[in-house]
Amino acid sequence: MKTNRNKLIPGDILRVFRGIYYHYGVYVGNCRVVHFCSTTRNELDSLSADIVETSISRFANGDPISVDTQIAPVFDREEIVRRARKSIGTKLGTYNLLSNNCEHFAHFCKYGQKFCLQ
Repeated sequence: MKTNRNKLIPGDILRVFRGIYYHYGVYVGNCRVVHFCSTTRNELDSLSADIVETSISRFANGDPISVDTQIAPVFDREEIVRRARKSIGTKLGTYNLLSNNCEHFAHFCKYGQKFCLQ
């Protein structure tokens, strides 16, 4: 589902298609997204990966944004945002493409469990 950035609600789980995978993050309001990504230009650089808060433009990187609505949330929107912001700088463990990535992080914030459907 493609979305209008003006209609995003804090607590939405966002995703952008990067050609072969989706990149996930948590919308926290004021055009800001918390996501697990590399702090270098290479989004998949696991050595520099961290949970960061960035602008929605940097998160999207020119790609269309959609809201992930696959499963109903366990937490309310305020708690999803709180969990995301509390995780900034923690990495929630070492980044791993298969077992601890951006989708795992977003699902942890929304459901309390890390899992990846990709």
